[in-house]
Amino acid sequence: MAEILMSIEHIYKTFSVKQGAFQKLSFHAVNDVSLHITQGKVYGLVGESGCGKSTLASTILQLTQPTSGRILYRGMEVDAHTPAAMKAMRKDLQLIFQDPFASIDPKMKIRDVVMEPMRTHKIYKTRQECYQRACELMEICGMSAADLERYPHEFSGGQRQRISIARVLGMDPKLIIADESTAALDVSVQAQILNLFKQLQKDFDLTMIFISHDLNVIKHISDRIIVMYMGSVIELADKEYAYHEPKHPYTQALISAVPNPDPFQEKKRIILSGELPRFSNLPTGCPFHPRCPQCMDICRREKPALRNLRKGQKVACHLYDGHTY
Repeated sequence: MAEILMSIEHIYKTFSVKQGAFQKLSFHAVNDVSLHITQGKVYGLVGESGCGKSTLASTILQLTQPTSGRILYRGMEVDAHTPAAMKAMRKDLQLIFQDPFASIDPKMKIRDVVMEPMRTHKIYKTRQECYQRACELMEICGMSAADLERYPHEFSGGQRQRISIARVLGMDPKLIIADESTAALDVSVQAQILNLFKQLQKDFDLTMIFISHDLNVIKHISDRIIVMYMGSVIELADKEYAYHEPKHPYTQALISAVPNPDPFQEKKRIILSGELPRFSNLPTGCPFHPRCPQCMDICRREKPALRNLRKGQKVACHLYDGHTY
């Protein structure tokens, strides 16, 4: 049985915003999320812009503290770590940013960009060992060791993203979160970077959470799909179930919007009415019910729990109360 690398238990992240001179509004950007991240799997995290994907990633990496709930890394609560243990844990949990132009210091040579994290964490005893590893990582990521002596402005967006990946791999990470890491790239370059991710995941047995709003990208790279809506996980399924037998009406609408590569095969498109609600004024019950074509009375009153529908698939929807497959 595969090892559970990380457990996310009932995580909330609340933000407060001022409304007027004396009033504050609070809202849950992440609303009672519980997940198990299994070693060696790639998880695709999808949802509309503003649904809480990046905020969830930030809480997992402890870049922002959750308001409540707990995160366990290999069975130990993250908040219980000593500063030294926290530093070691941060080495294991790495983030690849969306914008390859903003995530690399333009004044640093590429050798310093790739080597700095390894030197900070004292992964190698000497600078020569560190440099040798940087050369290896650049070649693994489709670059040249000679590129280490150049500056970021000399590279394209796709090449910069390869440099970012090499920098992260230098930490020998156990979990990588890629936050829209191909969104700023051309389609042909996206495909190259995705293939690189797949090869690296196979070679290094990486565990990944890949955040994207592009369902074709998620389908290409993921083993499991996590669907979020307004801060909540509404469906969690193996890729085959998510794309061929989605159960939540929101997931069904998302999948129906994916373009069909066969122009002669008709595909029914599900059009959702209404707009995304505001986090500061979420509807009672299920947050999706104002837009749901299958809304029932109970949906307006009670928020559905994320429950097992069958092995490999969970769904938060009252349509399946008491159902198993």
